[in-house]
Amino acid sequence: MLIKQFATKYNLSTDTVRYYEKEGLLHPHKQDNGYRVYDVTSEQTIKFILVLRQLGFTL
Repeated sequence: MLIKQFATKYNLSTDTVRYYEKEGLLHPHKQDNGYRVYDVTSEQTIKFILVLRQLGFTL
């Protein structure tokens, strides 16, 4: 799924998703046109990040 769909699904802003990518927490595949594609691995990672945030962990 693309970044907008991914962010909407997990109630995040696209800026937050890009920040997690910049910090090395997410590794989406990039298409030839530069679009980021988030797969099952990215979904598992973001779920883990969200749980850790709820527990009070910081980046």
